[in-house]
Amino acid sequence: MANKISEKSIGFFLQARLNSTRLPEKLFLTLKDKSILIHILERLRTLRGWYDYLVVLVPSQEFERIQNHIQVFPDIIVFAGDPDNVLKRFYDANKKLNVDVIVRLTGDNPLVDVLHLKKALTAHLKAQVDYTAYTNLPLGAGFEILNREVLNMVYNGAREPHQLEHVTPYIREHKDIFKVQELKASGIYNMPGLRLTIDEESDYVLMQVIFDNLYKGEPIPLKQVIKFLQQYPEYAKINEGVRQKGLKE
Repeated sequence: MANKISEKSIGFFLQARLNSTRLPEKLFLTLKDKSILIHILERLRTLRGWYDYLVVLVPSQEFERIQNHIQVFPDIIVFAGDPDNVLKRFYDANKKLNVDVIVRLTGDNPLVDVLHLKKALTAHLKAQVDYTAYTNLPLGAGFEILNREVLNMVYNGAREPHQLEHVTPYIREHKDIFKVQELKASGIYNMPGLRLTIDEESDYVLMQVIFDNLYKGEPIPLKQVIKFLQQYPEYAKINEGVRQKGLKE
């Protein structure tokens, strides 16, 4: 497979796990008869041509269940890695694939925004930076982009537990040695206070409301979700009491 936007190889790396403490097995929870994981993969597969590999990185003990769950997508790779050290999981996966540019995604986010992902990849490649991310998209719509050499440096330098679990904090904590590009979404997308990720039960309830009202068999555009919640602000209050855990918790 070859992407159509760059001579550099690009991998979409989705970190996923079933052993979430706050909402166990949330990857397999359903939204309109499809699991959260299937919804995420369907969104990302709309960007075929923008990546060389789409990989789901899972703890080794969960490989078989997740592999079986997504076998409808034979083009997607499931990589079983270190059960505790997510950074090592990324590093080991890319030792095998050796892609130049890695897009980090997580299994909490069935509304990850593919429109801004395309914009960010284009900006990342043009600016020739080490790391790119949006800072003001709704929580759950975002992603991070980093280069292979940067991942290798992070793997060799990171030691703190939060740096191992979340993969990229080491970069943001060492902006003196990395070229970091922080992008700003404009207009209706400038909604950093909107919570569209799934960590707790009330997050899932809100997502059920969104999908029950908007999902018609194709990935829901983020703009449509934001407009819906602006029209019915009472729904956005469903999960307003959820506190986002800090990186070091």
